[in-house]
Amino acid sequence: MGSDPIRMARSATAVSRPSGSGCSGGVLGGLIIRKPGAALAVELLAALVSAAVGNQWGITTLYSGLAQGIGAELVFLALAYRRWGLVPAAIAGAGAAVGEWILEFALGNIAKSAAFNLIYLVTMIISGAVLAGGIGWALTKALAASGALSRFEAGREARADV
Repeated sequence: MGSDPIRMARSATAVSRPSGSGCSGGVLGGLIIRKPGAALAVELLAALVSAAVGNQWGITTLYSGLAQGIGAELVFLALAYRRWGLVPAAIAGAGAAVGEWILEFALGNIAKSAAFNLIYLVTMIISGAVLAGGIGWALTKALAASGALSRFEAGREARADV
């Protein structure tokens, strides 16, 4: 990759751009179920299904699910499982992305330059906040409004708002 900052930025952002959508399971689980451990459990379940159907990452998919789930779970824990709006969802998405970044750093990105890792971290946080957090929040609201989540707190809250 060399020391060309433009190539480095393109490389880091190309890798991280879609990463936020991969962090969405834990955020959605937390927003919908609203119980301690839900974000972690749902992200791990998503990773297990992804690994079971087959993918290029194999067992590391489960490590990613654990890292992303812990990242989202820690945000919901810090908010005492009481805040479920757009901002908490975006922060949880960013938290899931940071969890994934830490895992990837430990599994090999440590050998890459500090500039690459910083660009990668920032773009993953943005991607996680927007794709997992923002879109996850909007999806939760839409599902709740449709009645699909009527058995969950998110669905009951939507009915109370009407």
